Amino acid sequence: MAKAATALQFQPFTSAVDAGFWHELMRRKLEVYHLDETPQPLRGSYRNGDVMGLPPRMSLEFDAFEESYVGHHHSSLAQGTLVVTNTIEGFKTADKAGLVTETGRKVWEAIVSGRAIDDPSLLTQFFLIAFADLKKYHFYYWFAFPALCPEEAVMAEEAVSLATCLTLTQMESLQSCWDNLSTASGNVLLFRW
Repeated sequence: MAKAATALQFQPFTSAVDAGFWHELMRRKLEVYHLDETPQPLRGSYRNGDVMGLPPRMSLEFDAFEESYVGHHHSSLAQGTLVVTNTIEGFKTADKAGLVTETGRKVWEAIVSGRAIDDPSLLTQFFLIAFADLKKYHFYYWFAFPALCPEEAVMAEEAVSLATCLTLTQMESLQSCWDNLSTASGNVLLFRW
């Protein structure tokens, strides 16, 4: 007997920040940003192939500041925004709710405009606000990973094996597409059923 459909639930990201990221942030604060608190573009990556039961991780590495960053093989790219405050007080009093709302608005705009079809990384935008105490090498940070919440629950049906839906040739083609997926596409494979 088939199970009844259940409401689809979204698993929030956790952050996984590499030590090299903090080193590069410190360098950029001293040599590039100085006292500038203007939002800066940032890139991260995540993957869906981790061990069952662990939350998905948004990873930031030393090269997350580079416009050419495309993530790692079989990971997906996420677009982010970074603000580095000049004081701990600025970090503590930042309008975090406003930052979440603004980032969520950007995701919605990407969907409505159709840009997310060409660049799926726009669906997983994030925000990072940080304060770097450069004298003590202490970093204070806060991530925001907004998610769209539909007004009505999206129902998930019971998972079925691809072998019951696709021919062997179709499965081999799907596997080949995944194996050869270019990192330039952000490693997102979309197809219609």
